[in-house]
Amino acid sequence: MANTTEFNHYPLWIADYNGQNAPGPLPGGWSNWTFWQYTSTGRIPGITGNTDINVYSGAQGDFDRYANSVGFGSS
Repeated sequence: MANTTEFNHYPLWIADYNGQNAPGPLPGGWSNWTFWQYTSTGRIPGITGNTDINVYSGAQGDFDRYANSVGFGSS
C-alpha cells in the first residue's frame, strides 16, 4: 500500500504493535484511523490461545451507526 492515496476514502483499520497509546504515522492520505489492532497476542477469558485486540476511535453511538451501515465508504 505504501503511500498511495487511492484508498483513503475508506475507513482505516490499522495494525500497529508499537506499545504506545496510539498507532504510529498513518499511511498515504489518511488523517485518522477507525480501528487500531494494537496486539496479536491478547488474552481473552474463554478463548484458547492468543487473539487480536482492537480499539475503535469513536464513541459508542458512532460505532453502533458504523456497525449498522450499508457499506464502507458510503456517505
